[in-house]
This record gives sequence, C-alpha cells and structure tokens, in this order.
Amino acid sequence: MKIRVQGATLDSGSSPLQSITVQADVGIVWSVNGRTGAVTGLVEAGNNLSDIADAAEARANLGAAATVDGQGRNPLTGRWHPEAYGAVGDYTADDTAAVQACIEACSAAGGGTVRLGRHALSGSGVHPRTGVTLEGIPGYSKLKNTSSNFAIASDGTPVSNIAFRDFTIEGPVNEVPTAPKRTRTNSGPGTTMGLWITGDLDPTQAGAPVIRDVTIQNVTVRNTTSLPIRISGVRGTVLTENCLFYNTQDAGWIFCENVRVIGCRSMWSADNGLSLSRGNQSVVCVGNSVEGAAYHGIWLSGYVGYTGPVDFACTGNTIKNIGQAGILLMDSPRNGTVTGNMIDKQWVRGDSSAPTDEFVYGIMIRGNSTTPAAPGTSVAYGLRVANNTIYAAPRAGISIDGATACVVEDNLIQDTGTATFSDGSVITSSFTSQNIGILCSHPSTLTACTIRSNTIIDKRTTPYTNRGVHPVRISGALIYGNTVEGARNSSLLPAVLDAWTDGRVDDGQETIPRWAANNSASIAMSSGTLRLGYFTARRTATVTALRINSGSTAAGATPTLVRAGLYSVDSAGALTLMSAITSDTTLLAAALTTYSRTLAAPQQVVAGQRYAIGVMVVTGATAPTLTGCLAATAGENSISPQLCSVITGQSDLPSSLAAGALSTTQSLIYAVAVGA
Repeated sequence: MKIRVQGATLDSGSSPLQSITVQADVGIVWSVNGRTGAVTGLVEAGNNLSDIADAAEARANLGAAATVDGQGRNPLTGRWHPEAYGAVGDYTADDTAAVQACIEACSAAGGGTVRLGRHALSGSGVHPRTGVTLEGIPGYSKLKNTSSNFAIASDGTPVSNIAFRDFTIEGPVNEVPTAPKRTRTNSGPGTTMGLWITGDLDPTQAGAPVIRDVTIQNVTVRNTTSLPIRISGVRGTVLTENCLFYNTQDAGWIFCENVRVIGCRSMWSADNGLSLSRGNQSVVCVGNSVEGAAYHGIWLSGYVGYTGPVDFACTGNTIKNIGQAGILLMDSPRNGTVTGNMIDKQWVRGDSSAPTDEFVYGIMIRGNSTTPAAPGTSVAYGLRVANNTIYAAPRAGISIDGATACVVEDNLIQDTGTATFSDGSVITSSFTSQNIGILCSHPSTLTACTIRSNTIIDKRTTPYTNRGVHPVRISGALIYGNTVEGARNSSLLPAVLDAWTDGRVDDGQETIPRWAANNSASIAMSSGTLRLGYFTARRTATVTALRINSGSTAAGATPTLVRAGLYSVDSAGALTLMSAITSDTTLLAAALTTYSRTLAAPQQVVAGQRYAIGVMVVTGATAPTLTGCLAATAGENSISPQLCSVITGQSDLPSSLAAGALSTTQSLIYAVAVGA
C-alpha cells in the first residue's frame, strides 16, 4: 500500500500497516503490530515510509520498541537497527558493541541492511560481515571514532557482498586549507581512516582473508587524519560511486581484481586525490573531480617496488589546483587509456609546505620513478593519452619518459609555463626542460612511441611557453603534426617524419638528406671559394658544432686555412655569420672521413627560419672534395628558397654577404648543424 501525504510517498511494503495519520502537533504517526512511532520534520518529496519510520526509531531511540520481531529487525522496512542492541545514537556514547552485534545478527540471519544513525565508536571500529549493507539516512547518519582509529575495518574474517551507503564518517582535522597543503591541525583523538578493507590478494598482508565484492555509494568521509578509504586485495568488484572525500588524505585502492571509481569527488586532500595504485588488475576511473590535493590529482602508478595498474581507463575526470601532477602514470602502468580529462594546474609548483619544480606536470608518464634515465624493464607500456585539455601546467603539459608503444595525441595544452621557478629565480626562453608543451627529459628511454596532432597554445599577453615538443626528434618516437601557437621560440612546429624511415639525423639538422650525399658526386673545393648549403630549421634548438665529410680526395700538403661557419639567412637572401669553428688545418686531411668541430659559441636556430652552413679552404696544394650531390641546374637551385651558392676570392669566412654577391651552383654540400 502507498499513500501520498503532502507530496511524500508512504510505502508500507508487505508489513501489516494499521494506520497512518497526520497530527498537527506531531506530524506523521504510524502504527504497525501495535507499535507506534512519531515522525517530525521529515516529510519531504521523495521520502518513503521506510525512511520516515527508521528515522523515527533512530531519533526517538525506541530501543526495544524497534525489536518487533525479536531480533532488532523492523518488519516494516526489513532493516536492522543497532538501537535494539543498546546503541544510544547520541554521537557521544560508545556504540561500538551495539552496532557490531547488530551487524553479526543481520549476517547470521542471511544478510540485509543495518540502518545507521549517529554513532560514536572506539577501538578499531566496527567490522563488516558477509551480506550486510551498512546504510544511513542521507544528511543525518554519522560515524566517528573517539580513539584515533578506524571507523570501519576488516578484522581477518572472510566476507563477501558487503556494501556501505548514505552516511558520513567524521575525523578530528579542524583546518581546511585554501591552497594545496600537506600539513593540517586537528582537535585531538579521532577517526584516522574511514574504511579499511584488506583481502588476500594484497601480498603485503600475510594471512589476510578472502574478501569479495565491495560497494561504497554516497559515503562522505571528512577530516580524517589518514586515508578516507583504503581497499586492498579484494576479489570480484570494488565499486565506489558518488562519494565525497573532504580534507583527508588520498582515497586508495590496491591489489584488487576490478576497481570502479565513478562520480566521486576529492577536495583538499593532504596527499593525492584518488590513488588507483599498485597491483590493480582492471580499473575504471570515470567522471570524478579532484580539487586542491597537495600532491597528485589521480595516481595511476606503482609504489614501493610494486608495478602500476594494468588494463585501465581514466576518462572524463576534472582535476583542478593540485600541487604536483594532474594524472601520474609511473612505475610500469600498462595497457591504459587517459582520455577526455580536464586538468587545470593553475601554475601551482608544489604544495605550500614543499614547493617543487619536479612532477609539476599536467600528465606525467615515467616508467621508472627511481632511475628515469635508465628504466630497464620498468617502462610504461601500451598507454594512449588523448583528447585531454591541460591548462596552466607549470613545467610541461605532458611529460613522457621510460615508455614503450605509447601514444600521445590530439591533446590541447594551453598556457604552459611560469615566469619563475618555485624559488623565484627566472625561467628564460632558452630553457629546454621548463615551460614545454610536451617534454621528454630522457629521449633515449622511448621506444616505438608516437606524439602527434597535439595543439600547444599560449594566449597570455606575456607568453611563457618555451617550446611545443622537446626534443622534436627522438629516435624512439614518431613525432609529427603537432602545432604550436604563441610560444616564445616558434610560431609553428612543422610536421616531422619518422626518423626510422626518412634517414634524417637525430643529433642535428642537415643541408641535404644523408641518402642524397654520395662519393660519386664529390663536390670539388678550390682555394678561397666559400661553398654554402642551406636548410630550413625543422625545430628550435641550440647548435653546438658543425659536421662535414670529406669526399674521395683529401687536402694536399697542409692548407693555410680550413673553416666552417653557421649563417642566418634573411628574407632577401643576405647572410650573416652567427658563429664558426676555429681554423683547423687537419680538417679534410683524409679522404672519406667525417669531421666534427665545436662552434666558438653555441647558437640557437628557430623552427621555420632559413640558415646556411659554409665551408672554405685556403691552400696552395691540392684542394679536397666534400660529399654532397649535383642537383637540378644552378638556376633551379637558386630559386627561393635557395639550396646552395658560392663566392670566390675569400681569405677567410666573411661576416656578412649580400644576396647579390653570391653565385649560383649545382653543387649541394652535405653538412650538419650538430645539437639542433
């Protein structure tokens, strides 16, 4: 039978409901099997008689009146009530024994729901039992521990099909920060952790029992001094849904078979926001929000010698104003997708008690947390990081090191970088490890990775993004189609082909491809003639040296001068010497030999701009040849952008050259701007 009273649905279920009346001075009065109860102030749209009757029992502390079937089970609702076992429910008296007795009786009877009120607990709190759901009245039911311990914890008893719904666990922390912060004050003894569930799949807990299938829904944990929940080693599925973790540490799941974290919110954690950590075998993390965490927003990583989760999806989460990485993928996470997340780092470089310039990324991939430069077999494998929006990351929007078969694509990274380090020192535009859209600090640790079609944009009046992708050439990664707008050092990051197939060098930028340079077309030098080979910088970088290769003829005797220099080329074709190597008469002294010499001063080349490498010899003996090729005609090679040119009658490298002073040529020399 259902009765509508002032917009409320009153449902008696199968119980023998004798009467429901409305009294002006009391509210609703119900009668079942001769027992009556009054309910005041609880008539709201959507409330049903089950909630109203149970609230009446809890608020009025009916005690024995609730034991209508002799066991503490309300036949009207089917729920079990700790008041029948002596619980006071005033949030002060110790109700631990009464609540536990009710849980035990419910489980022994085949399982059901224990309706919680407001209970103070002590010791290690209360313990779950098979088939029992601990359920509260939303906005009313609360638990706390008065003795600096857990509110609810497993105790070595095997359990399955347990659930927790619609109540709040309170701790003693009494400081709510306004910025990411590790340390907090508290009022004294109180709840350290809300839920502690440990099963036998946790290898660190010898003798732990089998625990299977755990559901946590609409539970709020506030102000605990440690983790709000810690679920480990559980078989079956752990579902955590629509929960709030407020001013605690990180909600954690480890060594579980299946973890589902959906629609939860973490605010002002003193640690990470959500930690889906070591040993989890299947993880879904969808539609959650993290704000104000001192450390990382979402931790999808290993820890203390154990590898990260496998087979995971992290999708549609919102992460804001956190101290370190928005999403951390470290210590061998495998086979996962990180897609469609929004991360707003707000340029935070560490929590207020420990500022840092490390880990302050939007998304961080690192195969080995201990030795990132030499990860060995500890690599991130099979990850796809795509379609994320990353705003205001201090060091880099995305960092990737120690990765195999990972793809970073179609991400929008905006306004990366800050004016200063965490200590206040200035970050200049020359830094290649700070203020980067996508950064690989250890390029040699990537294998078969792809970084493509990402957009890096800086819309600030004063931009601080230094580079889009750095380095832009990595032997273990295919990098192409990424676009940068508004950065300090370039306006466009052009598409770059795979280094494995196109033959371009990884340690610099060359005047012509290596496959085009050959001995049969050795380029003849002559005394006092400067030969120039041009190139467009395909990335912004610093040139530290020049590399040239002798052809089939070596220099005869000892030349007077052998030099090479790096020139900038303006829009009119005029050249300006940027830097050069010191004259070295041992250069080109042997045939078919590679020579590399350091520039007098390193020089930066900018993506999209034209440069030239010039080589000249002054000698009274046989002039050497260089490797290169004869391409098209001299006239074709001089069409903009010019490929090569010569000028005769020089005694040394000229500091500048007008376009009209140069002659056309068919001969393209092969030379490399090293370090670019």
